[in-house]
Amino acid sequence: MRWRLISLGWLATGLIWGLPQGVGLTQTAATAQTSVPASVPSSLQETGGAQYYGAQLPGALQTFQTLLEQQAAADDRLGQADTLIWLAKVHLDLGQYEASGERVEQAQAIYETLPDSELGKAASLRMLGRIALNRSQYEEANTYLNQAREIETPLSDGGNAAARSGLGETLISVGTLYNNQSQYAEAIEPLQQALTIHQALGNREQEALALSTLGLSQHRLGETETALDLLAQAFSIMDADGVEILRGATTLILGLVQY
Repeated sequence: MRWRLISLGWLATGLIWGLPQGVGLTQTAATAQTSVPASVPSSLQETGGAQYYGAQLPGALQTFQTLLEQQAAADDRLGQADTLIWLAKVHLDLGQYEASGERVEQAQAIYETLPDSELGKAASLRMLGRIALNRSQYEEANTYLNQAREIETPLSDGGNAAARSGLGETLISVGTLYNNQSQYAEAIEPLQQALTIHQALGNREQEALALSTLGLSQHRLGETETALDLLAQAFSIMDADGVEILRGATTLILGLVQY
């Protein structure tokens, strides 16, 4: 599979909620391109991304930690911040909330010292929103996600593709927040907007996530045929692109729809 490299296009992790207690669907992110010096192998980014999307989380953690150490040695500050966001994402998907939050704080501290790092700041806010969601801190999650949207929306409207990708991911998180509070009708609009964005940009992993999340919303609204169609599209992307990290929870959603 070809892993896309999008500048500062992390654009964070999360869970699809509204499932039975304790069950979540990992939210993937577009692989980010950082300003990596020649001394840092770019293949580590690709390897870590492949491991993450292939649901090989311990391996991804080790790969991104190695990349972080090499970026630190090369004094690649932007690269370090981006990789810290990746590490936060992996820690979150492993259920290590404290470690995830610490990585985000480290990334934020670096982004604050760099010019033109607005998308990195938005990615950090989105990650904090996802951590809050996992802790059922919904008001806090909503605050962080709104702050991320405030950064991304004007940049997206101005034609910044990475900002548009980030906005799409934030919208998935907003839809997830609605689903987690059983506000399924309210989840439809942001999720549909996110799906449109990611389809236009060719963000296949995020497209699959949006489809799965929409499938859950439509199921909860009693729209069985629509839900089945959305989930079939999501599985098609997973099969074609090897997005294994979404398969388990999407299969569970399918089981709920078919029950």
